[in-house]
Amino acid sequence: MKKLREKVRLRTVDVASRIGVGESTVRNWEHGRTVPKFEVIAKLLDLYQCSFEELDQAVRETRAAIEQAEKEKQLVEDVVKKVDCSSVSEFLEKVGRGEVKVSA
Repeated sequence: MKKLREKVRLRTVDVASRIGVGESTVRNWEHGRTVPKFEVIAKLLDLYQCSFEELDQAVRETRAAIEQAEKEKQLVEDVVKKVDCSSVSEFLEKVGRGEVKVSA
């Protein structure tokens, strides 16, 4: 969603004011926390100068990126637990001291 906005050179505050939502709503769309409500889709299509398919794809890509990041975060947390660390920073300190071997 952010790419669509940037393509038309708008800031989040510009989008928010033009379609009548809060700036935090626009940021939430772009961070994959929420999706645009049906009532604002037509306004977004006009504002972003895109088709419904392009907007739908942007929403799906944003959600997929967030889901991937969450999976990666969970993987890191699982590794940290397996090497008996209470935090990622403790894990990194152990790696730095050579107490934990990391291989590809």
